Amino acid sequence: MADYLYTRASTNESKQDLKTQLHLAVKYNIKPECIFSEFGSGGNRNRKEYNRMLSILQPQDTIVARDITRLSRSLKDILELITFVKDNVLRLILDSMNFTLDCRGEWSIFEEICILVFGLVG
Repeated sequence: MADYLYTRASTNESKQDLKTQLHLAVKYNIKPECIFSEFGSGGNRNRKEYNRMLSILQPQDTIVARDITRLSRSLKDILELITFVKDNVLRLILDSMNFTLDCRGEWSIFEEICILVFGLVG
């Protein structure tokens, strides 16, 4: 079981930095090798670090991000990520939104409602 942090900014380092997101590594005690950072549009699905992180996740792992917009700007991609979290028995923490979706065990009523609202339970 490992925790991973994903950070992203839309523009390059000279215009935006990732410091406001990287502090989450300390808050959640995330190891440096478990931090995935990049610059690029959240609407682009071909993000090297994002896809690399998804490819190494194992059941019971946790994804931490500042908010949902760091993971994607596309509703379709967000729904696919939530399905991925559910199907792979993961936990997703969106820190600034104070939101946790924990699919590693019994769901709370809040999580069940979130999944139902997104239409992901058959």
